[in-house]
Amino acid sequence: MTMADFTTSGWNNQNRPIARLRRQIKNAFDGRPDVRSKSAPAVDACAFSRHHAPGHPVLCFAPDILAARAKRFLNEFPGQVTYAVKSNSSLPVLATLTAAGLKGFDVASVGEIEAVRGINPAAELHYHNPIKSPDEIASSYAQHNVRHFALDDECELKKIVTVADPANTVLAVRFRLKGTQAVHDFTTKFGATPDDAVKLLRKVCDAGFIPALTFHPGSQCYDPHAYTRHISAAAEIARQAGVELANLNVGGGFPAEYPGAGLPPLEAFFEAIRTSTLKAFGAHAPMLTCEPGRAMVAPSMSLLVQVKHVRDGSDEIFLSDGIYGALMELSQAPLHPPVRLIRDGAEFATGSTKPFTAYGPTCDPLDTLPAPLALPTDVRPGDYVELGFMGAYSCATATGFNGYGQIETAQVQSVFSG
Repeated sequence: MTMADFTTSGWNNQNRPIARLRRQIKNAFDGRPDVRSKSAPAVDACAFSRHHAPGHPVLCFAPDILAARAKRFLNEFPGQVTYAVKSNSSLPVLATLTAAGLKGFDVASVGEIEAVRGINPAAELHYHNPIKSPDEIASSYAQHNVRHFALDDECELKKIVTVADPANTVLAVRFRLKGTQAVHDFTTKFGATPDDAVKLLRKVCDAGFIPALTFHPGSQCYDPHAYTRHISAAAEIARQAGVELANLNVGGGFPAEYPGAGLPPLEAFFEAIRTSTLKAFGAHAPMLTCEPGRAMVAPSMSLLVQVKHVRDGSDEIFLSDGIYGALMELSQAPLHPPVRLIRDGAEFATGSTKPFTAYGPTCDPLDTLPAPLALPTDVRPGDYVELGFMGAYSCATATGFNGYGQIETAQVQSVFSG
Protein backbone atom coordinates (compact mmCIF):
# COMPACT_ATOMS: atom_id res chain seq x y z
CA MET A 1 0.00 0.00 0.00
CA THR A 2 1.32 3.42 -0.89
CA MET A 3 0.66 6.54 1.07
CA ALA A 4 -1.33 7.87 -1.89
CA ASP A 5 -3.98 5.48 -0.63
CA PHE A 6 -4.56 7.71 2.38
CA THR A 7 -6.44 10.34 0.37
CA THR A 8 -10.16 10.44 1.00
CA SER A 9 -11.22 9.30 -2.45
CA GLY A 10 -10.40 6.62 -5.00
CA TRP A 11 -9.62 3.81 -2.56
CA ASN A 12 -9.50 0.21 -3.76
CA ASN A 13 -11.91 -2.02 -1.84
CA GLN A 14 -10.53 -5.36 -3.01
CA ASN A 15 -8.53 -5.86 0.17
CA ARG A 16 -11.20 -5.66 2.82
CA PRO A 17 -9.00 -5.24 5.94
CA ILE A 18 -7.02 -2.47 4.25
CA ALA A 19 -10.19 -0.93 2.90
CA ARG A 20 -11.60 -0.87 6.42
CA LEU A 21 -8.53 0.96 7.69
CA ARG A 22 -8.83 3.45 4.88
CA ARG A 23 -12.44 4.08 5.77
CA GLN A 24 -11.36 4.65 9.36
CA ILE A 25 -8.83 7.24 8.26
CA LYS A 26 -11.45 8.93 6.07
CA ASN A 27 -13.91 8.91 8.96
CA ALA A 28 -11.25 10.35 11.26
CA PHE A 29 -11.11 13.38 8.97
CA ASP A 30 -14.81 13.49 8.10
CA GLY A 31 -16.38 12.82 11.49
CA ARG A 32 -15.10 15.74 13.55
CA PRO A 33 -15.78 19.46 13.28
CA ASP A 34 -12.09 20.27 13.83
CA VAL A 35 -10.90 18.05 10.97
CA ARG A 36 -11.23 19.25 7.39
CA SER A 37 -12.34 16.73 4.78
CA LYS A 38 -11.25 17.27 1.21
CA SER A 39 -11.35 15.08 -1.87
CA ALA A 40 -7.58 15.49 -2.11
CA PRO A 41 -5.11 16.93 0.39
CA ALA A 42 -3.42 20.27 -0.17
CA VAL A 43 0.21 20.16 -1.25
CA ASP A 44 1.37 22.01 1.87
CA ALA A 45 0.50 24.81 4.29
CA CYS A 46 1.11 27.44 1.62
CA ALA A 47 -1.51 25.92 -0.64
CA PHE A 48 -3.89 25.41 2.26
CA SER A 49 -3.64 29.05 3.32
CA ARG A 50 -4.16 30.18 -0.27
CA HIS A 51 -7.35 28.16 -0.74
CA HIS A 52 -8.90 28.43 2.74
CA ALA A 53 -7.46 31.53 4.48
CA PRO A 54 -8.12 30.16 7.98
CA GLY A 55 -8.40 32.61 10.85
CA HIS A 56 -7.90 29.81 13.38
CA PRO A 57 -4.82 27.60 13.90
CA VAL A 58 -4.44 24.56 11.65
CA LEU A 59 -2.31 21.49 12.22
CA CYS A 60 -1.15 20.37 8.78
CA PHE A 61 -0.77 16.58 8.86
CA ALA A 62 1.25 14.59 6.31
CA PRO A 63 0.41 10.85 6.68
CA ASP A 64 3.29 9.92 4.34
CA ILE A 65 5.81 11.30 6.81
CA LEU A 66 4.25 9.59 9.81
CA ALA A 67 4.07 6.24 8.00
CA ALA A 68 7.74 6.56 7.03
CA ARG A 69 8.68 7.26 10.65
CA ALA A 70 6.75 4.21 11.79
CA LYS A 71 8.49 2.05 9.19
CA ARG A 72 11.85 3.38 10.33
CA PHE A 73 11.20 2.28 13.90
CA LEU A 74 9.66 -1.04 12.87
CA ASN A 75 12.56 -1.88 10.57
CA GLU A 76 15.46 -0.68 12.71
CA PHE A 77 14.61 -0.87 16.41
CA PRO A 78 15.82 -4.25 17.79
CA GLY A 79 12.50 -5.28 19.30
CA GLN A 80 8.83 -4.38 19.61
CA VAL A 81 7.61 -0.85 18.85
CA THR A 82 4.64 0.63 20.73
CA TYR A 83 3.48 4.19 20.03
CA ALA A 84 3.08 6.52 23.04
CA VAL A 85 -0.48 7.69 22.48
CA LYS A 86 -0.13 10.59 24.91
CA SER A 87 2.00 12.52 22.43
CA ASN A 88 -0.84 12.75 19.91
CA SER A 89 -4.03 10.72 20.23
CA SER A 90 -5.84 12.16 17.21
CA LEU A 91 -7.74 9.61 15.16
CA PRO A 92 -5.92 10.32 11.86
CA VAL A 93 -2.60 9.65 13.61
CA LEU A 94 -3.79 6.40 15.19
CA ALA A 95 -5.32 5.22 11.94
CA THR A 96 -2.21 6.06 9.93
CA LEU A 97 0.05 4.19 12.35
CA THR A 98 -2.22 1.16 12.27
CA ALA A 99 -2.25 1.13 8.48
CA ALA A 100 1.56 1.45 8.50
CA GLY A 101 1.82 -1.83 10.43
CA LEU A 102 2.10 -0.76 14.05
CA LYS A 103 0.53 -3.37 16.32
CA GLY A 104 1.37 -2.04 19.79
CA PHE A 105 0.40 1.14 21.64
CA ASP A 106 1.56 2.58 24.97
CA VAL A 107 -1.49 3.99 26.76
CA ALA A 108 -1.83 6.02 29.94
CA SER A 109 -5.59 6.07 30.56
CA VAL A 110 -8.82 4.27 29.80
CA GLY A 111 -9.66 7.12 27.43
CA GLU A 112 -6.54 6.39 25.37
CA ILE A 113 -7.36 2.68 25.47
CA GLU A 114 -10.81 3.36 24.06
CA ALA A 115 -9.38 5.64 21.36
CA VAL A 116 -6.98 2.94 20.15
CA ARG A 117 -9.59 0.19 20.37
CA GLY A 118 -11.90 2.29 18.18
CA ILE A 119 -9.27 2.25 15.43
CA ASN A 120 -7.43 -1.02 16.07
CA PRO A 121 -9.46 -3.58 18.08
CA ALA A 122 -6.64 -6.14 17.92
CA ALA A 123 -3.81 -3.86 19.10
CA GLU A 124 -1.56 -4.93 21.96
CA LEU A 125 -1.90 -2.29 24.66
CA HIS A 126 0.69 -1.51 27.31
CA TYR A 127 -0.93 0.38 30.19
CA HIS A 128 2.30 1.89 31.48
CA ASN A 129 1.04 4.73 33.59
CA PRO A 130 2.43 3.38 36.89
CA ILE A 131 -0.46 4.76 38.96
CA LYS A 132 -3.97 3.54 38.15
CA SER A 133 -7.18 3.39 40.15
CA PRO A 134 -8.67 -0.03 40.95
CA ASP A 135 -11.52 0.69 38.52
CA GLU A 136 -9.10 1.64 35.73
CA ILE A 137 -7.17 -1.59 36.21
CA ALA A 138 -10.33 -3.69 36.32
CA SER A 139 -11.96 -2.14 33.25
CA SER A 140 -8.80 -2.19 31.15
CA TYR A 141 -8.18 -5.85 32.00
CA ALA A 142 -11.74 -7.20 31.73
CA GLN A 143 -13.25 -4.98 29.04
CA HIS A 144 -10.27 -4.08 26.86
CA ASN A 145 -8.04 -7.16 27.15
CA VAL A 146 -5.03 -5.24 28.47
CA ARG A 147 -2.35 -7.66 29.65
CA HIS A 148 0.65 -5.35 30.13
CA PHE A 149 0.86 -3.06 33.16
CA ALA A 150 3.59 -0.97 34.78
CA LEU A 151 4.02 -0.25 38.48
CA ASP A 152 6.56 1.35 40.77
CA ASP A 153 5.42 0.43 44.28
CA GLU A 154 3.82 -2.42 46.22
CA CYS A 155 0.48 -0.64 46.61
CA GLU A 156 -0.01 -0.76 42.84
CA LEU A 157 0.90 -4.45 42.82
CA LYS A 158 -1.79 -5.18 45.38
CA LYS A 159 -4.40 -3.50 43.20
CA ILE A 160 -3.38 -5.52 40.13
CA VAL A 161 -3.26 -8.83 42.03
CA THR A 162 -6.96 -8.58 42.85
CA VAL A 163 -7.91 -8.32 39.16
CA ALA A 164 -5.41 -9.97 36.83
CA ASP A 165 -4.51 -13.58 36.10
CA PRO A 166 -0.74 -13.81 36.69
CA ALA A 167 -0.31 -16.48 34.03
CA ASN A 168 -1.15 -14.13 31.18
CA THR A 169 -0.20 -10.73 32.58
CA VAL A 170 3.13 -8.93 32.16
CA LEU A 171 4.06 -6.58 35.00
CA ALA A 172 6.87 -4.13 34.30
CA VAL A 173 8.53 -2.58 37.34
CA ARG A 174 9.49 0.97 36.51
CA PHE A 175 12.77 2.21 37.96
CA ARG A 176 14.66 5.48 37.79
CA LEU A 177 18.25 6.61 37.98
CA LYS A 178 19.62 9.91 39.22
CA GLY A 179 20.54 12.48 36.60
CA THR A 180 18.95 13.16 33.26
CA GLN A 181 20.20 13.63 29.72
CA ALA A 182 17.00 14.93 28.23
CA VAL A 183 14.91 18.07 27.83
CA HIS A 184 12.18 16.77 30.15
CA ASP A 185 13.27 14.97 33.33
CA PHE A 186 11.00 11.95 33.88
CA THR A 187 12.47 10.90 37.23
CA THR A 188 10.57 13.33 39.45
CA LYS A 189 7.16 11.65 39.40
CA PHE A 190 7.54 7.94 38.66
CA GLY A 191 10.02 5.15 39.21
CA ALA A 192 11.33 3.03 42.06
CA THR A 193 14.92 3.34 43.20
CA PRO A 194 17.10 0.43 42.03
CA ASP A 195 17.04 -1.09 45.53
CA ASP A 196 13.25 -0.86 45.74
CA ALA A 197 12.94 -2.17 42.20
CA VAL A 198 14.84 -5.33 43.21
CA LYS A 199 12.33 -6.02 46.00
CA LEU A 200 9.32 -5.20 43.85
CA LEU A 201 10.49 -7.33 40.93
CA ARG A 202 10.93 -10.24 43.31
CA LYS A 203 7.38 -9.78 44.58
CA VAL A 204 6.05 -9.66 41.01
CA CYS A 205 7.76 -12.95 40.27
CA ASP A 206 6.65 -14.56 43.55
CA ALA A 207 3.05 -13.62 42.71
CA GLY A 208 3.35 -15.56 39.47
CA PHE A 209 3.25 -12.66 37.03
CA ILE A 210 5.43 -12.46 33.92
CA PRO A 211 8.32 -10.22 35.07
CA ALA A 212 9.57 -7.17 33.19
CA LEU A 213 11.38 -3.91 33.83
CA THR A 214 10.83 -0.51 32.29
CA PHE A 215 12.38 2.95 32.46
CA HIS A 216 12.14 6.30 30.72
CA PRO A 217 15.34 8.30 30.10
CA GLY A 218 13.40 11.56 29.67
CA SER A 219 11.66 13.23 26.74
CA GLN A 220 13.85 14.45 23.88
CA CYS A 221 16.85 12.51 25.16
CA TYR A 222 20.00 13.80 23.53
CA ASP A 223 22.55 11.13 24.54
CA PRO A 224 22.39 7.41 23.57
CA HIS A 225 24.48 6.66 26.66
CA ALA A 226 21.39 7.34 28.79
CA TYR A 227 19.93 4.09 27.48
CA THR A 228 23.19 2.24 28.13
CA ARG A 229 23.16 3.38 31.77
CA HIS A 230 19.58 2.25 32.31
CA ILE A 231 20.02 -1.09 30.55
CA SER A 232 23.08 -1.88 32.69
CA ALA A 233 21.08 -0.96 35.79
CA ALA A 234 18.18 -3.16 34.64
CA ALA A 235 20.48 -6.15 34.30
CA GLU A 236 21.83 -5.56 37.80
CA ILE A 237 18.31 -5.21 39.25
CA ALA A 238 17.28 -8.49 37.64
CA ARG A 239 20.45 -10.21 38.86
CA GLN A 240 19.96 -9.09 42.44
CA ALA A 241 16.31 -10.12 42.35
CA GLY A 242 17.22 -13.52 40.92
CA VAL A 243 14.70 -13.01 38.11
CA GLU A 244 15.06 -13.67 34.39
CA LEU A 245 13.20 -10.90 32.61
CA ALA A 246 10.69 -11.66 29.89
CA ASN A 247 10.78 -8.10 28.65
CA LEU A 248 12.74 -4.87 29.03
CA ASN A 249 10.89 -1.74 27.94
CA VAL A 250 13.40 1.03 27.22
CA GLY A 251 10.69 3.69 27.24
CA GLY A 252 10.42 6.63 24.92
CA GLY A 253 12.67 9.66 24.92
CA PHE A 254 13.91 9.24 21.36
CA PRO A 255 14.54 12.74 20.04
CA ALA A 256 12.87 14.47 17.15
CA GLU A 257 15.51 15.85 14.82
CA TYR A 258 14.77 19.59 15.11
CA PRO A 259 16.94 21.53 12.64
CA GLY A 260 20.15 22.73 14.19
CA ALA A 261 19.78 20.63 17.33
CA GLY A 262 22.95 18.65 16.52
CA LEU A 263 21.57 15.40 17.92
CA PRO A 264 22.77 11.90 17.01
CA PRO A 265 20.56 10.08 14.48
CA LEU A 266 17.99 7.58 15.72
CA GLU A 267 20.21 4.76 14.51
CA ALA A 268 22.81 5.70 17.14
CA PHE A 269 20.20 5.19 19.85
CA PHE A 270 19.06 1.88 18.38
CA GLU A 271 22.64 0.61 18.20
CA ALA A 272 23.40 1.69 21.77
CA ILE A 273 20.33 -0.19 22.97
CA ARG A 274 21.17 -3.31 20.99
CA THR A 275 24.84 -3.54 22.00
CA SER A 276 24.32 -2.62 25.66
CA THR A 277 21.54 -5.20 26.03
CA LEU A 278 23.76 -7.96 24.68
CA LYS A 279 26.63 -6.83 26.89
CA ALA A 280 24.52 -6.54 30.05
CA PHE A 281 22.37 -9.65 29.68
CA GLY A 282 24.35 -11.93 27.40
CA ALA A 283 22.52 -15.11 26.40
CA HIS A 284 19.60 -14.27 28.71
CA ALA A 285 18.71 -10.97 27.04
CA PRO A 286 14.98 -10.19 27.34
CA MET A 287 12.78 -9.09 24.48
CA LEU A 288 13.07 -5.34 24.01
CA THR A 289 10.19 -2.88 23.67
CA CYS A 290 10.20 0.86 23.05
CA GLU A 291 7.44 3.45 23.21
CA PRO A 292 8.34 6.43 20.98
CA GLY A 293 6.02 9.40 20.89
CA ARG A 294 7.73 12.66 19.92
CA ALA A 295 10.25 11.04 17.58
CA MET A 296 7.45 9.20 15.82
CA VAL A 297 4.87 11.93 15.29
CA ALA A 298 6.55 15.35 15.63
CA PRO A 299 7.92 15.62 12.05
CA SER A 300 4.55 14.71 10.50
CA MET A 301 2.75 17.94 11.44
CA SER A 302 3.30 21.65 11.20
CA LEU A 303 1.23 24.41 12.78
CA LEU A 304 -0.20 27.15 10.60
CA VAL A 305 -1.14 30.31 12.53
CA GLN A 306 -2.33 33.69 11.32
CA VAL A 307 -0.70 36.96 12.27
CA LYS A 308 -3.54 38.88 13.93
CA HIS A 309 -1.72 42.09 14.78
CA VAL A 310 1.67 43.79 14.59
CA ARG A 311 2.08 46.48 17.22
CA ASP A 312 3.15 49.84 15.81
CA GLY A 313 6.68 50.92 16.61
CA SER A 314 7.66 47.66 18.29
CA ASP A 315 8.87 44.14 17.61
CA GLU A 316 5.70 42.50 18.91
CA ILE A 317 3.22 40.34 16.99
CA PHE A 318 0.01 38.59 18.00
CA LEU A 319 -0.81 35.13 16.60
CA SER A 320 -3.99 33.07 16.34
CA ASP A 321 -2.52 30.45 18.70
CA GLY A 322 -0.22 30.44 21.71
CA ILE A 323 0.79 28.57 24.82
CA TYR A 324 -2.79 27.82 25.84
CA GLY A 325 -3.14 26.06 22.50
CA ALA A 326 -0.85 23.94 20.36
CA LEU A 327 2.27 25.83 21.46
CA MET A 328 2.04 24.97 25.15
CA GLU A 329 5.17 22.83 25.23
CA LEU A 330 7.34 25.71 24.04
CA SER A 331 6.68 27.34 27.41
CA GLN A 332 8.00 24.27 29.21
CA ALA A 333 11.08 23.23 27.27
CA PRO A 334 13.85 24.84 25.20
CA LEU A 335 12.55 23.54 21.88
CA HIS A 336 12.99 25.59 18.73
CA PRO A 337 10.76 24.54 15.83
CA PRO A 338 11.67 25.85 12.39
CA VAL A 339 9.60 28.85 11.30
CA ARG A 340 8.68 30.48 8.00
CA LEU A 341 6.36 33.28 6.91
CA ILE A 342 3.64 32.69 4.31
CA ARG A 343 2.03 35.55 2.39
CA ASP A 344 -0.54 35.27 -0.40
CA GLY A 345 -0.23 31.49 -0.39
CA ALA A 346 3.53 31.31 -0.87
CA GLU A 347 6.63 31.34 1.30
CA PHE A 348 7.69 34.92 1.88
CA ALA A 349 11.39 35.43 2.45
CA THR A 350 13.44 38.58 2.33
CA GLY A 351 17.04 39.32 3.12
CA SER A 352 16.04 41.27 6.20
CA THR A 353 14.64 39.57 9.29
CA LYS A 354 14.51 40.39 12.95
CA PRO A 355 13.33 38.72 16.18
CA PHE A 356 9.72 39.33 17.15
CA THR A 357 8.17 38.76 20.54
CA ALA A 358 5.14 36.58 19.78
CA TYR A 359 1.96 36.62 21.83
CA GLY A 360 -0.93 34.19 21.68
CA PRO A 361 -4.53 35.30 21.18
CA THR A 362 -5.74 35.18 24.79
CA CYS A 363 -5.85 38.15 27.15
CA ASP A 364 -3.45 36.45 29.58
CA PRO A 365 0.07 37.95 29.66
CA LEU A 366 1.45 34.47 30.28
CA ASP A 367 0.42 33.69 26.71
CA THR A 368 3.82 34.68 25.34
CA LEU A 369 6.24 32.46 23.47
CA PRO A 370 9.45 32.20 25.50
CA ALA A 371 11.77 32.73 22.54
CA PRO A 372 11.44 35.35 19.79
CA LEU A 373 10.50 34.31 16.26
CA ALA A 374 12.86 35.40 13.49
CA LEU A 375 10.58 36.78 10.76
CA PRO A 376 10.81 39.24 7.87
CA THR A 377 10.86 42.80 9.13
CA ASP A 378 7.71 43.76 7.22
CA VAL A 379 5.48 41.02 8.62
CA ARG A 380 1.89 42.27 8.63
CA PRO A 381 -1.60 41.22 9.76
CA GLY A 382 -3.07 38.51 7.55
CA ASP A 383 0.28 36.82 7.00
CA TYR A 384 0.71 33.25 8.20
CA VAL A 385 3.48 31.67 10.25
CA GLU A 386 4.20 27.96 9.82
CA LEU A 387 6.06 26.17 12.61
CA GLY A 388 7.49 22.74 11.83
CA PHE A 389 7.85 19.64 14.00
CA MET A 390 4.54 20.26 15.76
CA GLY A 391 3.03 16.76 15.72
CA ALA A 392 3.82 15.98 19.35
CA TYR A 393 2.23 17.62 22.39
CA SER A 394 0.28 20.14 20.30
CA CYS A 395 -3.35 19.07 19.85
CA ALA A 396 -2.75 16.75 22.83
CA THR A 397 -2.26 19.63 25.27
CA ALA A 398 -4.35 22.46 23.79
CA THR A 399 -7.02 24.10 25.94
CA GLY A 400 -10.15 26.12 25.25
CA PHE A 401 -9.10 29.01 27.46
CA ASN A 402 -10.68 32.37 26.64
CA GLY A 403 -12.85 30.73 24.00
CA TYR A 404 -9.89 29.83 21.79
CA GLY A 405 -8.59 26.31 21.17
CA GLN A 406 -10.35 25.47 17.91
CA ILE A 407 -7.44 23.77 16.19
CA GLU A 408 -8.29 22.26 12.83
CA THR A 409 -6.41 19.29 11.37
CA ALA A 410 -5.90 19.32 7.61
CA GLN A 411 -4.27 16.60 5.55
CA VAL A 412 -1.40 17.76 3.35
CA GLN A 413 1.23 16.07 1.25
CA SER A 414 4.23 17.67 2.95
CA VAL A 415 5.06 19.90 5.91
CA PHE A 416 7.73 22.48 6.56
CA SER A 417 10.79 21.06 8.31
CA GLY A 418 13.31 23.87 8.09
